Amino acid sequence: MWLDLIRTLDKNCKTHPPLSDEWIHKGLADLDVTLNASLKSFLQATDGLYDYKQFLWMVWNVRDLLAYNLAMREDEKFAKMGYKFDDIFFISNSGKDGILFGFPIADGILQEFIIAWYPETNERVQIAENLEHYLEEWLQGNLNK
Repeated sequence: MWLDLIRTLDKNCKTHPPLSDEWIHKGLADLDVTLNASLKSFLQATDGLYDYKQFLWMVWNVRDLLAYNLAMREDEKFAKMGYKFDDIFFISNSGKDGILFGFPIADGILQEFIIAWYPETNERVQIAENLEHYLEEWLQGNLNK
């Protein structure tokens, strides 16, 4: 499903070999979250998605999902500002102004909708109802204006 959707939406995207459930679990175990069905099935189809038009990852690969989320949770500058990130699972950046995209986390489970996080204000705004909608909006150029 995901690969068909990606091919339908844009030919300038690069997919990566899919991951097994075991690799997904091992790769993200340190974050102590339960993936929602959409992100899990996405990673089972492709380990990340790169947009060659914008030279940005639309969804980071598992290695980067872990690295970016741990880095944000441990960032001393943001901690001093009172920003906490144990309730967001970041999946990508906009390439502008430090804006990050991610799933909110409730009770350790990734929610289905996607938000944009704005570092200047710590504002969190819903931008897509689900991962599919997020990819569509990204590829239509509606997220990185």
